[in-house]
Amino acid sequence: MKKFFTLAAALILGANAFAQNQGDMAIKATTLFNYWNTTDKTLGITMDATTFEFGAGFTYFVIDNLGVSLDATFTANGGNSVTLTPSVSYFVPITSSFYYTPTLGLDFVIQDPFTFGIDLSFIAFEYRLNDLLAFDFSLGNLSFATNKNDTDFQIGVNTGGNIGVRFYL
Repeated sequence: MKKFFTLAAALILGANAFAQNQGDMAIKATTLFNYWNTTDKTLGITMDATTFEFGAGFTYFVIDNLGVSLDATFTANGGNSVTLTPSVSYFVPITSSFYYTPTLGLDFVIQDPFTFGIDLSFIAFEYRLNDLLAFDFSLGNLSFATNKNDTDFQIGVNTGGNIGVRFYL
């Protein structure tokens, strides 16, 4: 067990620097398990939902450590939907291969009714294994959403998690 922890520490702390430089590109595959607790501010009611999602995305670094992404996510929760999310993430280096990655995204949920939302993810990280492979994970986010049939908006808290694999090109 001691050898395992020594190896893990060496991988995390002793890896070469893998900065995200301007012009870098990556593709990503993710799985998400979400538990939503949403409050409809106009009606004053609270709703819960659990979803399981699969996604893919593309990231381009417009400047060093600032990536813009386009993700597509398929949700299967009784009423299937596809979400397109353009987002921006800033990669704050913690160690040479471990990054804090807060993200701001806009959600366009293609279902009936069409829904638009804004997501803020504050608990998000990436661990870069080498020049080509990274693992990202996040826990929860805040969302503000409305749909084409409503004049109200919803505030949601997602306490689920996201695990992804990012392949740098």
